[in-house]
Amino acid sequence: MTVLYCTCGSGPYPCPCVVSAPPLPCLLGANLPALRHWLKSIRESTYLTVQFAALHLGPAFWYNQRLAGIIPQALVTNLDCLEDRHLKVLFRHSVTSLLASCPRAVRPPWLLPMLSKLLPHMHERLGAKWQQLQAAASGSNSGAAANGSQQQQQQQQQLSEEVVEETILREMTREYMVTLSKAVERAAPPGSSGAAAAAAAAAAMAGPPGSAAAAALGGGATAAEQESVVETLWQYDTGAMQALMGTVVAGVCWPDAQSAGKATKICM
Repeated sequence: MTVLYCTCGSGPYPCPCVVSAPPLPCLLGANLPALRHWLKSIRESTYLTVQFAALHLGPAFWYNQRLAGIIPQALVTNLDCLEDRHLKVLFRHSVTSLLASCPRAVRPPWLLPMLSKLLPHMHERLGAKWQQLQAAASGSNSGAAANGSQQQQQQQQQLSEEVVEETILREMTREYMVTLSKAVERAAPPGSSGAAAAAAAAAAMAGPPGSAAAAALGGGATAAEQESVVETLWQYDTGAMQALMGTVVAGVCWPDAQSAGKATKICM
């Protein structure tokens, strides 16, 4: 279908300035780029929904056992299939919000399943990516100049692709460092001052068998809420904790000033 529209606003069709526009894609995508855009919108909308729930729904969200068993696992499923640009959005909207807002009492079911997979994966991924980037930079500096226009065009195209990949890598690394910064913060999560209300909500959801344990969440909440996610992680998963520390130490040496600065603050 060809869409005709007026660009001068002088009057209704027909108009001398009417031009022919390309066919509009349907909702599910009339071609591969449109389908990718549709899938991207679903993915990013899901990340934003998780962010909204973490920031605004409170105990009704955090103490829902069904959600705790689904969302953390779903966020880190098939990490190998996600590109760097996808991970950047995941960190920015979902993971960082979960780390910043999750009450300490429910960190084991909410954060541990996610971090136990995410931290080792990112340690290996970022280490390999930055090593490849540095090796490619060394090879391009020592390589001989190409002869012929066709070879020059190929080199120019390859250089453009490498620049885009490097930019995305830097942005993703910075977002990940922001996420790790939230993991080491000791400030109480937003809304955690109402620990008694949270404990009451947890008791109501848990029912009589779990009422005593849920009510105990209110006891000693002031000191416990100051415990960082890293301190909680250290108690349950030392392997993931080692991956986090290895990533931060390596990040100090990566050739990106912003990421290295964030990594330095985390180490301090």
